[in-house]
Amino acid sequence: MAAFAQVEATDNVSDTVTKMSAKDMIGQYVTVNHDGEAYTGVVDYVTQNNGEYYVCIGDTQYKASEVVTIHDTNYYEANIAANTLRGMIGKLPAVENLTADDEEALTKATTLYNSFSDYTRSFLQSDEVTKLESLAKRMSIIKESEA
Repeated sequence: MAAFAQVEATDNVSDTVTKMSAKDMIGQYVTVNHDGEAYTGVVDYVTQNNGEYYVCIGDTQYKASEVVTIHDTNYYEANIAANTLRGMIGKLPAVENLTADDEEALTKATTLYNSFSDYTRSFLQSDEVTKLESLAKRMSIIKESEA
């Protein structure tokens, strides 16, 4: 009888820990592995159905047990921002191929970069920053020659 009570108490503690862990994910960026696919988003709320906890991301519910990563919000947002800029820089031409037609895209990339904190900038490679700076210098020369 004592062994049964001990097992029941262990199950209750485990359930409490799972419930607390699931609720602590609210507002956090998480990655879930669902049916072999990874999905990342912010946990909007947690629900329970038949003893199983679910984290809700957007309109989709995932088992809390499918959560594989809980991301630091600052890290995740800085990484997303850096990847966005990385994509913009990648679409820009090489310095020697830059034309006045590239001014708008370059301005958008430069404006985004200038809005970054030092922490977000740390996610970029030095060659990416060098390319952006070199393109900006070259664009200044192009604009001066057109004036």
